[in-house]
Amino acid sequence: VELALSPDFVGVGDRGLKHQRNEDRFGMRQAGDGYVLVVCDGVSSSTQSELASSAVAEHVSQALESVLRRHSASSPERNVRLAIQAAQDALAATTTAGQPDPPSTTVVAALVNGVDVTIGWAGDSRAYWIGSGEVRQLTTDQSWMNEVVAAGAVTMEEAAHSPNAHGITRWLGADAGD
Repeated sequence: VELALSPDFVGVGDRGLKHQRNEDRFGMRQAGDGYVLVVCDGVSSSTQSELASSAVAEHVSQALESVLRRHSASSPERNVRLAIQAAQDALAATTTAGQPDPPSTTVVAALVNGVDVTIGWAGDSRAYWIGSGEVRQLTTDQSWMNEVVAAGAVTMEEAAHSPNAHGITRWLGADAGD
C-alpha cells in the first residue's frame, strides 16, 4: 500500500512475511503547513485486527486534521491524547459485549504543526526521527519486556528469552481497559 501526498510526504505499508493479510493501516493528512501521520498495527491475536487498525487510523487522522484546520493546536498534547481516546471509545463501541479477542490495534500518531511535532502512541507502533545522518527512536514500546526490565525484575537478555517477550501492555480495543 502506498500513498503519496507530495514528493516529501509518502506512506508505504506491507503485510510482512508472517501474515496472509495486511493488518497495518496508516492515515496521512495535510492542512496548510501542518501534517498528520498515523500508523496502526492490528494486534495479531485479536479477531479482525485489520478492521480495528483501519478504523483507528481513519478516526485519529480525521480528528487531528480537524485540529489543524481549526488552528486549534495550542494544546497539541491534549489534542493528540483526545484523538486517540476518541478512537478507542469508537472502536470499543463497535464491539459486542463479551466478544472473545475483540478487534484491537496499536497506534502511533504525529501532529506536525510548522516546526512543532507532537507524538502519541499505545503499544509497540513506533515513531522515529530520521534526519541528516541521524536516526532516533522517539517512542518506547509499551511491552512486557520493557516494563520488567525497567522495573529491574530481570535483565534484557532474560526478558528476551521469555515467552512473554513480545507481549504488549497497551493497545486500543474493547479489552484494552483504561
